[in-house]
Amino acid sequence: MYLRRFFGDGAANAEYVFLIDEAHNLPDRVRDMYTASVRKSDFSKLKRELRGKAPHIKRLRTAATLVSEYLKGLNSDTLPIAKAENDAALNKLTKTFTQAAEEFFESEKEFKHALVKEITELYFGVLAYQGIFELYDERYMALAETGGSDIIHTLFCIDPSEIIQRRLKFAKATIMFSATLTPLEYYRDLLGGGGEDSLLELDSPFDQNRLLLIGHSGISIKYADREASLEPVADALHLLASRKKGNYFAYFPSYEYLKKIYQTFTAKYPEVNTLLQQNIMSESERAEFLEKFSADNNETLIGFSVMGGIFSEGIDLAGDRLIGSFIVGVGLPKISSAKT
Repeated sequence: MYLRRFFGDGAANAEYVFLIDEAHNLPDRVRDMYTASVRKSDFSKLKRELRGKAPHIKRLRTAATLVSEYLKGLNSDTLPIAKAENDAALNKLTKTFTQAAEEFFESEKEFKHALVKEITELYFGVLAYQGIFELYDERYMALAETGGSDIIHTLFCIDPSEIIQRRLKFAKATIMFSATLTPLEYYRDLLGGGGEDSLLELDSPFDQNRLLLIGHSGISIKYADREASLEPVADALHLLASRKKGNYFAYFPSYEYLKKIYQTFTAKYPEVNTLLQQNIMSESERAEFLEKFSADNNETLIGFSVMGGIFSEGIDLAGDRLIGSFIVGVGLPKISSAKT
């Protein structure tokens, strides 16, 4: 996305410089924007619910049926399947669907049909899929997988570097920075750079003499050992937090594990003040959560949060508003067909 008034014709020679903070997040953002899926359930639902004998309704229902049946035919014991080759037959059927949808919109100019909203959302989703199909090359993978009873076909962007590079050419120069761009050479390539682009690693601005790192290797939190680890982890958190009163954050690798530890900790140590991050929090709820971390707190407060979540970066608790953090485990996502 870009503003044409700044980056229209001839903009490649303009005197712009891009400054990109938290640049380690950019590859995943681009992957998400340049990945598209179609789901069997969307088309089978439309086929069931679309009623009427008018020709434009019949054509749309038939087109939805064809896509649904094709996706249903992908189902097998071998799913998920990842292929380098794209599915041209499926794309042809989606084009038949979008053409039928456009005829439907033209015939329903008054937009009185009960399913107009649902059809419109599906139409634009399929257009996005077709747009990614046109971009599909060796940097993509076609993925067919099941989701419960559903079947999903995804055009998954694996390597976003060329897409990023194409946009960065709008600027005279780009400076990307983050505290987590390690290894630098890897991220330079992933972010569309090359060997001619400079790398700079700076020392931490924080006084290293005031930093204490403590590692605890005596508790296994492998997925198979999670239940057995609940009480030992809760005891370790309590022991560390009891050494000095103040505000702490405790970070966990998943919401499920976070909630189990929280329940164990609060049941065993009810005298300690705690806060629990929710899966979904509004801006006001986030602000209220952070306001609890006051510098003049005379008691111990532990905020239970998830790694990679809204409280894991981009927050500023200066001075004594935060005196320590507990990192429980490694923040790796679950293995899934889209991540392997």
